[in-house]
Amino acid sequence: MQYAYRLLSETGSILISINDIEYVQLKLLCDDLFGEQKYIGTFIWKSRQNKDNRNITGCSRFLH
Repeated sequence: MQYAYRLLSETGSILISINDIEYVQLKLLCDDLFGEQKYIGTFIWKSRQNKDNRNITGCSRFLH
């Protein structure tokens, strides 16, 4: 993360992909490194669940 901080220009942006379990720790780390005032927002992606991809139980298909 410190490398990212050094590489960013004053008007630069950083996008980080992470799961919701680790989000809080990452947010704290980024706030400490970049400053809370630089935080703009969080994009939440809910993966698509097509009915065609589900079995009888309604669960997504699991590949072994």
